[in-house]
Amino acid sequence: MGFEGFDWPDTNAIFEVASERSTGGRRNFAPLVEKAKADAVRAHDLLKTYGTTGLQTPLALEGGDLTETVRRCT
Repeated sequence: MGFEGFDWPDTNAIFEVASERSTGGRRNFAPLVEKAKADAVRAHDLLKTYGTTGLQTPLALEGGDLTETVRRCT
């Protein structure tokens, strides 16, 4: 990016660092990164396996499986 401290090798690295700041919030996707690391894959590659519908955040990691938040339509 041309600025000191912003020397990530690719967008996946940025995504993984940003996940740390999502913890505890409505958009928590840190469990996705945690699962990706446990599975020895890149977080972007794991996310691609969920297709174009994506995942509803906040996410949780339960027993090694990602659990998304169910939304209710009103």
